[in-house]
Amino acid sequence: MKKFPIPAEKILPAASLVGFVVLGLLDGCHSSTASVEASTTRDPVVAPAGTVLRVRLNQMLDTGSSRPGDRFTGALDASVMSGGVEILAKGTIVEGHVLEARESAGPERRAILAVTLDSLDSFGKRVSVDTYTVRRIGARRSGDWTLTGEGPEQRMEAAAGAGKERVIVPADSIIGFTLKSTLSA
Repeated sequence: MKKFPIPAEKILPAASLVGFVVLGLLDGCHSSTASVEASTTRDPVVAPAGTVLRVRLNQMLDTGSSRPGDRFTGALDASVMSGGVEILAKGTIVEGHVLEARESAGPERRAILAVTLDSLDSFGKRVSVDTYTVRRIGARRSGDWTLTGEGPEQRMEAAAGAGKERVIVPADSIIGFTLKSTLSA
C-alpha cells in the first residue's frame, strides 16, 4: 500500500511530461482553430462570371447628347444571389461609362450606343467590375426606326428636324450587364 502524499521528486518528472503533452495538444488546437478561421476569411463570397447585373439607370443616355467617356450611374434593380446568399443588395449603386455614341448617317450607318460598367459600391467600398459591352443599334423596320435589344423602356426616336435618328435610353430604364469575370464582393 502506498502512502500519500507522494514525494514531489517522484511527481515532477511525470508532471513535466504531462505538461508538455497538454501544451502540445493546446498548441495544436490553437493552430487548427487558426486554420479554420483563415479558411473562412480567405474565401470571399463571389458572383461568378456570366452573372447578369440588372441596372436601373439614374439618367438618360442618348446618342444625340452622350459622348464616349461620359459617366453614368444606376442602381441594381434586383439582388444578386450566389449559392443562396445575397452578394449584392437591390439598390446597390453602380457606375459606368459610354464607350460609343453616334447618330445615324444615312441608311448605311446606323445609330449606336455602347456602354459598360466600371464599379459598384459594396458596403461603402468601391469594387471594380468587368462587364461585357452593352450595345444598342438602331435598325429600320417597316419604315419606323426602332431599337434592337432588350426592354420595352428602350427606344429609338428621330432627332427633331435634323434628319438623323438616334438611340435614346430613358432614365429608369433597366439594362442587363453581364460579368466577364468573377466578382468578389
